[in-house]
Formats: sequence, structure tokens, C-alpha cells
Amino acid sequence: MKDLSKLLESLLPATRSSKGIVYSVEAVRPSDCAFIGNDENGNAVAIIVCEDSLQSDLPDLRLEHFTVDPNRFCIVSSDNSRLKREGRFCTLTFTSPDQTLRNLFLRLLVALVEDLPSVPTKIQVMSRISQIVDLFTAMKSPPQKSLIGIWGELIILDLATDKATALSAWHDKNSETCDFVSGNTGLEVKCTTRERRIHRFSLEQVTPTNIPESTFVASMLTRATDEGMSVSDLANRVREKISERKLILKLDRAIYSALGTSWVEADQSKFDLDLTFKTLKYYNVADLPKPTGTMPPGVSNLRFDCNLEIVQPLKTPDLKSNALLRTILI
Repeated sequence: MKDLSKLLESLLPATRSSKGIVYSVEAVRPSDCAFIGNDENGNAVAIIVCEDSLQSDLPDLRLEHFTVDPNRFCIVSSDNSRLKREGRFCTLTFTSPDQTLRNLFLRLLVALVEDLPSVPTKIQVMSRISQIVDLFTAMKSPPQKSLIGIWGELIILDLATDKATALSAWHDKNSETCDFVSGNTGLEVKCTTRERRIHRFSLEQVTPTNIPESTFVASMLTRATDEGMSVSDLANRVREKISERKLILKLDRAIYSALGTSWVEADQSKFDLDLTFKTLKYYNVADLPKPTGTMPPGVSNLRFDCNLEIVQPLKTPDLKSNALLRTILI
């Protein structure tokens, strides 16, 4: 994957000519329908060539971190490919000075233009851009999951020998009962900074009718430490070992949509990686103590704390008999 940050550093800011703005650009992908450059203020700009269509009256968007102009006249020029063309293109300008958000924007851009046709329509381009808009909007929403919860799920992805399979099994929605599901197997991840192996479950997570036939729990303990790794550090470790851009897109979506407004803590809070690895154990959900009997009418969303220290963890041979867990074991 191209490092767009370094590529942008090599490009001069845009200039103005009698015809309009001239961007010094490089192609994001070989087909030359998507380019990257800098505006006059040094902001990253994605320029996408669209076919002439009736959608030329699509409105501009002015958002907190970027602006979208579906029909902007400009000139693009590349010294490396001797390219020079002018016309009305779709431009997406990232205006935030935050480096973390900028890097996220560039990763999303690469992933979203990958499967565009050689000459996409404006509707196709705006559909991809809307996915970027949706993610940045989610990052302004309340957190859907704790930082330590995301940390635990990333630990599983980091351990997975087959990261593509593990990522494909990872949930798309934070409301799902299991964090990982593949076929008839589910894996729920629990991580705590308590000194004892006590985790909170919902009744749905341990009820056979609501979960896959074979469902397991990955339990781990950690602690906050300045010498540890952050969620962002761990995500980068996972990201570096993934070649499929769609899976990278899924990784970023899952992390930032779950964290919401707490995304700023993803760089700041650090946890003990060695302790997490040392304390990782697996359990069968069927072995967990849980509330029994029929819940009375009007009772829902029941949650309870479960002490796994009184439960026998699974042994390695038991784990290796399951296809999903085999991808995670080291």
C-alpha cells in the first residue's frame, strides 16, 4: 500500500493560474482515476475523475474535518507520469491539523477508491465518500465500547496467525452477542484491569439460543502503564500484517466507530502487553456460572459479574480442535 503521508510531503502546494487552481498530484492507484495532492494551505486533497453525467448538480459538503466539492474545476499535473489534465473533478479536502485523523483519512481513501471503476460516476464516488463521512460522524458519538474492550479484541487479532480469517470473523456491530463469529463458533473477548478474573456478561451472551453452538470466552488481565502499548500501537501492529485494504477498512471502522468521542484516548492510554499475553485463558461458555430460571415479565438487558477463577480453563488440545480458535493460538 502506498504511504500517502510521505507522498504528500514530496508534492508542492497548489498554485493559482488564469484558468484555475493547479494541483501537483500523484496517482493513488494505477488506473489514474484518483489522485492525491496538497491545496494552497498544505491540506491533503483527493481528486477523483468522474464521467460526465447528470449528477453535476450534487451539493458541496462542508464538514468539521473536510470539505467535498463534487464538481470543482481544476488542473492536475504530475511530473512523474507527465500527466496534465483539466476539467471538473470531485475533490475531497481534509482540513483538520490532527495527524491521527489525517492518517485515518488517507487510509480510508486508499481502501475506498480501490474497487472504483476506471471512470466512476459521481454517484459512485459520493457513495464512497459518504462512508468516510459516516465514520467521522460516528467518532463524535458516545463510545459504544470501552477502551479496554477494544484492547482485548485487538489482542486476539494480534495473536491470530491467519489475520484475514480472524478479521473476517470480527463483528461489524458492537451490539452483537459475540465479538468473533465463524460458522457455528463464537468467541467473546473479555479484558479487565482488576486483579481478579471477573468479567461482566449480558444474559444474552451466555444463553444458548442467542449464541453460536460452540461459544468460548477469551479472558485476559492487564494494567495501565506508561511503558505499555496503546490501542493505536496495537492497531498499527495488526494493520501492518494485513494486505487486503477492505480488511484494513473494516479494522478502522470497527475501532473508531466503537470508541466514538473517546478515540483521542487511543493514543494516550497504554496497557501492559506482556501481562495480557501471560494471563490469556479460554473458557467454554457452557461452563460459566450464570443466572438460571425464567426472567419475570418486564425484566430485560440483565447483566452480571462472573468470576472465572472458579471455572476450569480449556486446555490447548481442546482449543486446537476448533477451527476458529486454531487461527488465534500461538
